[in-house]
Amino acid sequence: FTITGGDGGVFLSRGASPSIVNCVISDNVYQAGYDDGGAAIKIDTAASESTVQIFDCIISGNQSEEGYGGGLLIHTDYETQVDGKYIQGNPALELNITNTDIVNNSAPYGGGGIYCGNDPFVCCAFEYSSTVVITNTNGTIAGNAGGGIFARHTNDNFPTSTTINNYNCNISANTNNGYGSGWILDAYGDAPSTMMLMNDNCVISSNTGVNSPLYSRFSNSDKHLGTIINKDCVISDHGSDDDYFFNSTLYVRSTHVDNTGTVFTGNRGGSVLQLEDSLVTGGQIINNQCVGVYFNSGSTLESCLIQDNETGVVAGSYESILRNCQVQYNQNTGVDNGPYNNDYSIQLENTTVCSNAPLNVHPQVEVIDGGGNTIIDNCDGPSTITVAQDGSGDHVDLVSALLDAYRGDTVSIAPGTYVSAEPVVITRPITLTGDPTSETVLTNADGSGYVLTVDPDVLFESFDAVIENLTLAESGGGLTSAAGPDDFDLLIRDCVIRDHTGPGLQLQASGEQQVTVDHCIVENNTAQNGAGGSLTVYGGGQMQVLNSVFIGNQAVQDGGGLTLLNDYGSGQMIIDGGSIIEFNMAGGSGGGIHAEGENLFLLDATVASNDAPYGGGIFGSIDLQGTRVEGNSADFGGGLCLLDFAESNIQSGRLVGNMAAYGGGIYNSRSSLNMNGSLLADNNAWQGGGLFHFETVSTVSNSIFASNSAGDTAADGGAGVHGLVALLELDDSDFCGNTPLDLVGAWLGQGNTFETDCLDCNGNGLPDSIDLQEGTSLDCNGNALPDECDLEQGLSFDCNGNGILDECDIDNGTSLDCNGNGVPDVCDINDSTSNDCDVDGIPDECQIADDPELDCDSNGLLDACELAEGDNDNDGILDVCQCPWDVNNDGITNVDDVLVVLAQFGNKAEPGELLGDVNVDGIINVDDLLILLSNFGEPC
Repeated sequence: FTITGGDGGVFLSRGASPSIVNCVISDNVYQAGYDDGGAAIKIDTAASESTVQIFDCIISGNQSEEGYGGGLLIHTDYETQVDGKYIQGNPALELNITNTDIVNNSAPYGGGGIYCGNDPFVCCAFEYSSTVVITNTNGTIAGNAGGGIFARHTNDNFPTSTTINNYNCNISANTNNGYGSGWILDAYGDAPSTMMLMNDNCVISSNTGVNSPLYSRFSNSDKHLGTIINKDCVISDHGSDDDYFFNSTLYVRSTHVDNTGTVFTGNRGGSVLQLEDSLVTGGQIINNQCVGVYFNSGSTLESCLIQDNETGVVAGSYESILRNCQVQYNQNTGVDNGPYNNDYSIQLENTTVCSNAPLNVHPQVEVIDGGGNTIIDNCDGPSTITVAQDGSGDHVDLVSALLDAYRGDTVSIAPGTYVSAEPVVITRPITLTGDPTSETVLTNADGSGYVLTVDPDVLFESFDAVIENLTLAESGGGLTSAAGPDDFDLLIRDCVIRDHTGPGLQLQASGEQQVTVDHCIVENNTAQNGAGGSLTVYGGGQMQVLNSVFIGNQAVQDGGGLTLLNDYGSGQMIIDGGSIIEFNMAGGSGGGIHAEGENLFLLDATVASNDAPYGGGIFGSIDLQGTRVEGNSADFGGGLCLLDFAESNIQSGRLVGNMAAYGGGIYNSRSSLNMNGSLLADNNAWQGGGLFHFETVSTVSNSIFASNSAGDTAADGGAGVHGLVALLELDDSDFCGNTPLDLVGAWLGQGNTFETDCLDCNGNGLPDSIDLQEGTSLDCNGNALPDECDLEQGLSFDCNGNGILDECDIDNGTSLDCNGNGVPDVCDINDSTSNDCDVDGIPDECQIADDPELDCDSNGLLDACELAEGDNDNDGILDVCQCPWDVNNDGITNVDDVLVVLAQFGNKAEPGELLGDVNVDGIINVDDLLILLSNFGEPC
């Protein structure tokens, strides 16, 4: 049957027990007062027992305009009076609902779908109890305004019991202007009360309202027993992003909850579970865009998985317990202290907390160790997350990969160019690495903004991150970092940062925070709106630059290359390890380096060919050791500009070839300068080619001023040093070749030398002693003259053209001189001073001297070279050595040999030089003739 359009649908009173089958009850409107309702079906069970069956029905579109229960309303508190007397009894209802849809009904005060008010009215001191059991199988409770299910106990006198069983049901898309759009379980009053809601294999989703859609509140835990069983259910898609923090998907107060086999997922708002004095067991709280569990006050959660939520757990104001749980992979802290930064505590027992970002436990949460807990950064140890554009990695884009990375993980990017349409922000202490053998390029889609941002989450008490093997290119900036915790260490190594319209690197550090740039190239970046074309450091932290190159960068204002803004005076920048800063430009000060504050250290660095109006090379207070400042240009201080700064120290510095109007090498105005063991050479300025100092005292010792020049000859510009209202304290230093004058201005000191010309035999503008000291020229023979000058002046030779003097070649074993004539053997052979008939690179005379048997006939020639013409019997031995009496070498000793000896008789020469000297004694005499005759007629 169909009941529609009426003032209420079906009213069942005092024990009625019908079966309502295959019916449609729709669009009825009940207009009674606010404490009544039941637009579709109203059941009153006062003082009676009844069983109601509803099968295969549709209850929809019904309205209880001013009350409860738009679909079904159950009352147990209605007065039953017969002949003026109250009837005493125990109200009891069993309601079975099967295959029935209760949808799109409404009730302004609650229970848009079902309202169960098990509140027995008490009169005349009767004593009774009330029981309601509702079983809903294969049904749908959806789209109801005023909530899906509302069950209430308010009795102050006698026991009440309500049980609601939902099997294979769908409770979804119900709405309410307050809390409990899905369900409300509510009990208050002084009477004992038992209420249970069981959902078995149900879908509970998308119920919406102002506050918690699934709501259970039992006001008196001593007298009210509330139980919720969610078995094998899915509870999802509740809440919204702008929900208040205390708005949770499931709120329970003084309730026992069993979530075995149930998954909470896709929920939003404040939290999934909000627990107040409750015990909750089981369940998986995964992939929710909110807090997983909020402990409002002392509660216990057991055997639960809390994973991949915005935050895992928020500890409450009273001690709560997590027992046998896993809290992992949550995106905003595993165990947090909530939005008000209170100092909370939580007890963990046999619980694992791991891989939560940024931290497993908020620093303000006290963890009470109940034993058996594991709290580690990574559940499975540090992992490597791969990014590859071709889909062969874990991710194809960097942003999603960073969201999956936890403390200690590595994000490895395959070679290629990665263009990001959204900011790439590193908030966790990880390693971000490209391919070390092939270029990995990161850039922005619109070419603006920084390619990478390091912004440590404020919860981290320590932060160690590495960025390596990457090229950051063609954007608004390369990399920027925000201030992190005190224990902060950022390492940028083996990177290329190039072609940006803003700073290549803009880094912030303070106190003991450490930032290191190692083996990087920072090139062709332009700070169009500020300072620091290649590197800007703020805040006064600990900055270290190692083995890096800063080249071709520009700044509209200060610091074309590097800018150090030491805001708090406690930090320092160390540039070390052969770093090079060259060809940078600034519109203000510091073409190479601009430093504010103290504690800039340059160790074994090169600052070359930079340009700026003030301090072409360096502007700022510095400590410079073993550093070369060369070829820079400026209006004031081509190499170095000190302008109203504190103390600067230069030790073993080399300031060469710099240019400026004032102070080609150094411009010092009202600053303290101490320089020792340094060279200022070939610098040029209008005044003060080497050093210009004004209203200050400069201290110089053990240094050399050579070949500097000043253009202001009329005013005696001071090629070496020009002082204006200044004093130069000068000791043990040497001046030579400076024009027009070595010194202008007041000075005092001792042990100094002044020479008109410098000994500069190679004409490179530097004294020979400096060339030798710095290794620009060699002096292998130790005669205090560059080797190239020894050659030019004919004092030494380099016959083999290897750039080393022959005598040094021989001394160090680079070339051999076996015959001791002071000429390398190779040169003896090449100019035929020595023979090398076997072409082995060793003069023959040296081989024969070492082994005389190699020259059996002692004629100064190796036998091996004479065999072709002197070994008639081809036995490898010179015939002359086998038959010296065969004087004419015709193979037989006869009268012809006698005639040769007689013809030479009496002649003398070196042994082996005379034909007929048979016994090789240097004279032809009777002895030779006797040897010959004794072998007369013998063949050879």
